[in-house]
Amino acid sequence: MKSLSRVLLCQVLVALFFASGVAWARAPIRDGDPGTIGACLTQPDGSRVTLPCEEVIRCGRSGKSFAIKEWFEPQPAKPRLAVVSTRPLPVKEYWNVDVTGVLSTFSGVSRDGTEIRQRVLIVSPENVTVYCSPNGRPVPFMPIKGIDMDWPNRRSLADLASEGSAETASVSVMSEGELPPMPDGLDSESPPIYCATIAEAKAQADGTAVELQCKPINSATSGSFVIGEDDTYDTLTTYYTGTVVADDRVKKVTGTIHTSGSDKVLDVDSSPGFDPDAYVGSVQTVAQGTIAWAKTFADGLYLTADLSGKIVSRTFPALGYFYVQEPSRACGIRVNDSASAESLHAGDIVTISGGEMTTVDGERAIHYAYTQMDSSGDAPRPLGLNNKAVGGGDLNVLTQGPAEGTGTSNVGLLIRAWGRITDVDFGGFYIDDGSNLTDGGTVAGIRVVGLGGYQTYTPAVGDYVAVTGISGLATYYTEHGLARTIRVASSNDLTVVRCTGPPTEVEVQPSGTDTNGYGKLSIYWKATPGAIGYNIYRGTTSGGEDYQNPINGPNPWNTPTYAGSDKFVFTDTGLTFGQEYFYTVKAVRADGESIASDEDSDIPDDWAIPWDSDDAYAITDAVANLYGYYADLICAVGPDGTVYSNWQGVLRPGGSVDLGTLEPGTNTLHYSDGSTLNLPDDGGVLSGDDEESGGMLASVPTTEQNASDGPYRRVRSKPTCTGSYGLFYPGWRNQIYMARNTAQGIDDDYWTYLGSRTIIGSGKRRTVLEIDAGVQWSEAYCRYNPHLSLKYNRYDGSKARTLAPKNCPITFDTSYFGGIEMCYVMQPTGKSSTPMILFYGADQNWEDKTVLLAAANPVKVRSGMMKRAHSIAQGRKGGNHYRRTGSHVYNAAFANGQLRNASGQWVTWTDSLTQDQGAYPWPSSIVTWTIPAGQEYYTENDISIQL
Repeated sequence: MKSLSRVLLCQVLVALFFASGVAWARAPIRDGDPGTIGACLTQPDGSRVTLPCEEVIRCGRSGKSFAIKEWFEPQPAKPRLAVVSTRPLPVKEYWNVDVTGVLSTFSGVSRDGTEIRQRVLIVSPENVTVYCSPNGRPVPFMPIKGIDMDWPNRRSLADLASEGSAETASVSVMSEGELPPMPDGLDSESPPIYCATIAEAKAQADGTAVELQCKPINSATSGSFVIGEDDTYDTLTTYYTGTVVADDRVKKVTGTIHTSGSDKVLDVDSSPGFDPDAYVGSVQTVAQGTIAWAKTFADGLYLTADLSGKIVSRTFPALGYFYVQEPSRACGIRVNDSASAESLHAGDIVTISGGEMTTVDGERAIHYAYTQMDSSGDAPRPLGLNNKAVGGGDLNVLTQGPAEGTGTSNVGLLIRAWGRITDVDFGGFYIDDGSNLTDGGTVAGIRVVGLGGYQTYTPAVGDYVAVTGISGLATYYTEHGLARTIRVASSNDLTVVRCTGPPTEVEVQPSGTDTNGYGKLSIYWKATPGAIGYNIYRGTTSGGEDYQNPINGPNPWNTPTYAGSDKFVFTDTGLTFGQEYFYTVKAVRADGESIASDEDSDIPDDWAIPWDSDDAYAITDAVANLYGYYADLICAVGPDGTVYSNWQGVLRPGGSVDLGTLEPGTNTLHYSDGSTLNLPDDGGVLSGDDEESGGMLASVPTTEQNASDGPYRRVRSKPTCTGSYGLFYPGWRNQIYMARNTAQGIDDDYWTYLGSRTIIGSGKRRTVLEIDAGVQWSEAYCRYNPHLSLKYNRYDGSKARTLAPKNCPITFDTSYFGGIEMCYVMQPTGKSSTPMILFYGADQNWEDKTVLLAAANPVKVRSGMMKRAHSIAQGRKGGNHYRRTGSHVYNAAFANGQLRNASGQWVTWTDSLTQDQGAYPWPSSIVTWTIPAGQEYYTENDISIQL
């Protein structure tokens, strides 16, 4: 009787609809269209979905669950989707509802004892809306899905149950332990069997529900289409009442296998017409030329159509790639193209042609593509996501999400996430919004990577930040698998929401003797956003700081090293010589103090360089005394980046001498007149598991060198050396030619240097200090310029310190260059050391001159791995191939190289003292040199480099 009444009611309602002039706005919807149960079931667990106009067909025994179906769907024996909640859902059969919730899967045993898996939608009562009459009573009627008509009288179950103040539904507030067990009077078919190939699907027995993914659509007609394979000729005819376009690709198709004639076919939704209990499948396709379409191609396959109209979201020139995404923000992907990464900008509209699909550390990417810039536009807006949603679930079997990721895949998209900084380490930091995620390590949060070089903001533990960047993947701990990663392009992608973190770059330097004859130490730190001042704390043991009594007194200290500096300094006086003192700094804000900074310490030393004096001549005299040699020109760069010269006095940014700005993440100095200087490095990254312990390290293959370093020659000592010395003969000026062509990105420099590499600490507290000091060829003046640069990767983001040619007015003529000596100079009684380099030779006026350069060391180091090298630097970033530019150097030589060992003795570069010996690439065609017999490790003569 109930069924008959319902049929009569539906007929009456239909008649009323058409009698009132309501017309169908479009063709009736089909299962698999957006907003249908079929489309919902193709989404991974964790996806948040909304299903409008669904019919309640059965209520669970617990009162916290019910089953739904589409209005056109025959009532199934087993529901495809059940709705569950931690609280009662007072619904009745034949009601019509809108539901919003999060997908999940329950496993259990059905009433007949068979194991089942039931897809469920987790909701709260306020997220279930019931279609009601004007007086607020639920009414059963044929749903209006497919008709462009709004139903004004809808009420949530929370309203109907007088629970309007109930919590908003989300996974975070739903306790699965309180959800009704499954089965709860509701059970569904087992999920379809995934088949990797068409052949596997055809091998299944008739009536088996199967799933296929990432297949090309060869042809399509009304009621059916044919899918194929990318690497074989196998095909499968698929019967489907919806519309499919040929040349698109199948993201996912589910249905039942049947035999038709001599071959197998796949029925998606035709079987229910004769069997109401049969499995109802679904079809998801992706349009040709979309990024989602590209991600259905396996690695090694070339895309068969262009990706046009894509928006550049971020570029990473130093890494050789950029990201594009759909204008709708539906999907994004990395494009490995170093040349385009240098020329494109966020917002450019591009066409990607002929690329090969690949996977880089779990993240899909396009390789070997041709990128055409079509037009410029506005940078896309990021998609806001909480931490759990970053990365999402798997897009398809070829495109994974992060471990334990759920929801819609967003890897490759420009996103915005937020949270508290939980850790800062070498190369990145972590943010956590309370989700307490992990990448396999001990720190909670998502790793943010990409910042390099000098940044306007240094991440600090405790700060709350918002981050705009690319949703990416990486493997940090193998046992964990792929981890959520956010890739930022610069500090402009960081917004400090609330500063709570401590000061960074805390550095203690001995600064001589105070006015009463006692020792003094100067404590430096970097400015912290939001701070109104700082408190400095001291102890005589590590961790023994007296946090009740700041040494600056009751008033927060707020004195920068100079007006406009981002560094602050406090000099502590009255100290005992020989006693080590430990310091931390806290930022003072309106709401109280931050946590303590990292600790640094040193020992007062009356011979120390008086960095706090701001007296260029006192500082340069102290440098000369420590070195034991008074040079014609002495320049020193202090802890805050100020340059002190015995010729020019105190030099600071904005002063009479342009000090240059270091481009973030690079070794390039930019000057206000538009010129640049590429600071050298030794052209390779050392590898080996025992790098920190100083064991033997593997040589670096040519293909792993930075292309900007060009052909190079390097020799490294074993650790614990304190200095190196050598004579460099560059050849006559008419034997040197450097090609410069900015249109082609060519910017060659010939340089030679002595330097050191020191590794301090390990893990997240690991600092790598590179000191590169030498002479660099000046194309403009046909002279050699001396330079000194400290480049380091430190977990607190400290920036490099440089003494570049514009800070050093003496240049050397190529007709005679005497030599270079580089060493650490120890403070006699303190912990600190100062790297110094001495040059001597003939200047541009053919007068003998010496230049002494020094820099305050950012870490406490007494020895290092010494190195020497010379090279042509190419200036091309992100590639692995050297350009033949026409640059050449003939008849250079490096001779009489010596090392100063830990005992202070000068010894030759012998086999027992060298750890890794580099060589020029392709010596037969680019470089020739001779090495006298028996002097392989310290003498090279008649070097000719051509490119």
